[in-house]
Amino acid sequence: MAGRGTDIMLGGNPEFLAKDKAKGNQEEYERLLSEFTASCSAEHERVVKAGGLAIIGTERHESRRIDNQLRGRSGRQGDPGTSHFYLSLEDNLLRLFGSEKIQPLMGKLGLKDGEAIESPMLSRIIENSQKKVEELHFDIRKQLLSYDNVMNQQREAVYSERGEIIATPDEGMPQYGWEVVRGVVNDILDKYFPEGHDSEPDPQRVASRLRGLFGAGAEGRIAEVDTRLDMEGMREEIISGIKSRYDAKISELDANEEGVNVAGGIIRYILLSTLDSAWREHLTGMDELRRGIGLRAIGQKDPLIEYQFESYNLFTDMMNRVKDTFSGQIFRIKILSEESRRERQMTMEKREFQMSGQSERPREPVKKAAKIGRNDPCPCGSGKKYKYCHGRGL
Repeated sequence: MAGRGTDIMLGGNPEFLAKDKAKGNQEEYERLLSEFTASCSAEHERVVKAGGLAIIGTERHESRRIDNQLRGRSGRQGDPGTSHFYLSLEDNLLRLFGSEKIQPLMGKLGLKDGEAIESPMLSRIIENSQKKVEELHFDIRKQLLSYDNVMNQQREAVYSERGEIIATPDEGMPQYGWEVVRGVVNDILDKYFPEGHDSEPDPQRVASRLRGLFGAGAEGRIAEVDTRLDMEGMREEIISGIKSRYDAKISELDANEEGVNVAGGIIRYILLSTLDSAWREHLTGMDELRRGIGLRAIGQKDPLIEYQFESYNLFTDMMNRVKDTFSGQIFRIKILSEESRRERQMTMEKREFQMSGQSERPREPVKKAAKIGRNDPCPCGSGKKYKYCHGRGL
């Protein structure tokens, strides 16, 4: 029984009873309301004289708050009332937090099965058990909040980035997109030309990554670089070359047949769709991480700290993947006119037709069958009229 909801009125609720019986008839409702008001008032006096509402509980809850809510159902609005709870030593609350101490004591006192036990000591044991359960639930909620805070920080970062993309006007989106592309280029150069002497530079890998994202020739003279010091001198040259390619692509997108500048809208669409898709996949990965992170405790590691560390790596990888995907797509996108789209569609259909192994000879026109009259002989050869044979029901 919940500790809130419809108020329990001693004697009944005359308004509810009248409305239920009147069935929408206003005149009947007014008449019944006066009758039920008198009868409910009389019933109220009888219940009050009998002691009011009696609350009988068949167990004690893990939370004292719920028990108090149940007690509060009696004695409302100044009416009298009582509450009484019945427990068993086999109830979950006592079984988990104290029945092993009480049962031997009951045996020593000579109490028999079914005999009521009323003792201040028992009340204290129940109260202490409830306190332990409440403390356990509090720790669980506190831990869940700590996990949720990690996810909430990532959610705020993604929504902030998304809001900035939406708020940026179309004319500002090309510059926004270039900042993303330039960040990707710098990350590639820093990754394969690391500081220190722990890792060797890998100019071939840099060249491969740049060609894959920005097209052939985007790597420039990177193959001539051997050290990070040489890379610093080559960095601006590479970035400048990619910037020229980017500007050319923006000009190509804006120079469409209708004369409408669409580059900003295209950049916004690619960024938002890529970010939303990556964020959905990230949420699934975070759920999987959270389900299994508790096993880290077996290795004497704090699951929360491990969760924070792993989730940060997942989030960083997701954002890098969004930037890489955008950088690759913006250099490959093209705008086709309606005529070009139709020509491309026809070419694709022709190629599929040829791959199917069929010839391209023109199809013969389908000859329309002559109409059969209802009284004509049926073409099936039965000798019956068409209307009595295959034309029946037509």
